[in-house]
Order: sequence, then C-alpha cells, then structure tokens
Amino acid sequence: MAISVYLRLKRFEFLLIFLVILVSCGKKEAKKDTPPPSPEISKVVLVSSDKGKKIWRLTSNKIELKDKKTYLSDIKLELFDNEETACTVFADNGILDEEKKTISVFSNVIASCKDGILTTSSLIWDEKKRAIYTDNKVLFKKDNILIKGIGFMGDISISSFKIKKDIEVLLKY
Repeated sequence: MAISVYLRLKRFEFLLIFLVILVSCGKKEAKKDTPPPSPEISKVVLVSSDKGKKIWRLTSNKIELKDKKTYLSDIKLELFDNEETACTVFADNGILDEEKKTISVFSNVIASCKDGILTTSSLIWDEKKRAIYTDNKVLFKKDNILIKGIGFMGDISISSFKIKKDIEVLLKY
C-alpha cells in the first residue's frame, strides 16, 4: 500500500510539472504597442484642385495627422469659384476629413465672402455639395442688412443661402 501511495504521488508530481510546462509554453499575449506619436507640422499650406482648377487653399499654423483626419489650428480657408476667391474663412480650429471631402472649422469663425460676412461658432465646407453650412447661431452682414438666426446653408459666395429658424432681420439707414 505504501508503494501504491508513492506511485500516485509521483504521477501527481509528474502531472503537475507537465501542466506547469504546458502553461508556461503556451501562447503569450502580444504586447499592445502604443501608437507612435501623431505627426505634427507647423505653418502649412494645402491646396485642393480638380482638373487644374483650384477648389480651396487652406493655411494653418499647425496641423496634426490622427485617425485618418487632419486637425488644424489657426486657419485661413480660401474657397474658389472659377479660379477666383469666392470666400475666405478664418477660424481658430478645424478638421479636414479627406474621406468625406469636408473641412469643419470652429471657434471664432468668420467667413468673408463676395456677398457678405458670416460669423458663427462652427462651419462646414462640403466639397461634394460645394456648400457651407452650420446648425449653430449665425450673424450675416451685407451693406445695411443684418440677419440673425439659427442654422445656415449657402453657396460659397453666399449669394444664395437659407437660414433655418429664429430669423431676425435688421435694416440700418
């Protein structure tokens, strides 16, 4: 009986050693590498064109490439119509999304266009629609006309636009 107990203990030790070796030789979880820092570039000018015609020119004091998007700081965005500047947009920050073909700008947004000046907290340039729009409060000035409202959709020169709601028009003489 003592031999039988001894053999059982030896088998148990063998199984225990085998399991320890098996577990230690198993697949180890791959270390999750931290992503490399996002490239950051200072004082950049980006230009988009179609068949040799300029669509827009963007000047930014700092850009950062991250998550397939370009994050922008201190922006000047010029929108072109037939090779002429139709609108110049200034903003503190923005995002260029090449997949969607949009440039979203926000914080202290001023759009100085052929047919007026638009101020708002954010604005989106949609290259596919060739339009600028926002869902935020807007203030539009042209000559002696001042228009306030919420939401805006217009062409790049702001010669044709729509303010969505809470419209208030003031005429100055």
